[in-house]
Amino acid sequence: MTDQTTQLLAAIRTAQQQHERFKVGFWQFALNNLASEIPAAIITQFESLKMTHSEMEILSQLTTFKTNLVPYKTLQAQVSFSQGMFSRYINRLAKTELITKTKQPDNKKRSASYNHSNWSICC
Repeated sequence: MTDQTTQLLAAIRTAQQQHERFKVGFWQFALNNLASEIPAAIITQFESLKMTHSEMEILSQLTTFKTNLVPYKTLQAQVSFSQGMFSRYINRLAKTELITKTKQPDNKKRSASYNHSNWSICC
């Protein structure tokens, strides 16, 4: 392996380690600073899920829409990760019941909806 490749791999490992430390710090910061705004049951659920920053970004984006129905593609356009990763995160959030996937009777395309008790994705 060339010296340049070894340096690149070391830099990637360091970046990954820093990212992992950031995620841990981010959750602690968010829970400490938003505890008064988030119901205790939701905080407990978040802590047990060990959500990623990207999953939280999706949930955050859902809260910015004024309507309860947001097209899947519109929500996807608001985030920076690939369609495949977005789909994976949506499925994981659906399994945790933080969002719910449903189909619109008049539209086969995916949409996202949000309500006050949890987030919903309509497919």
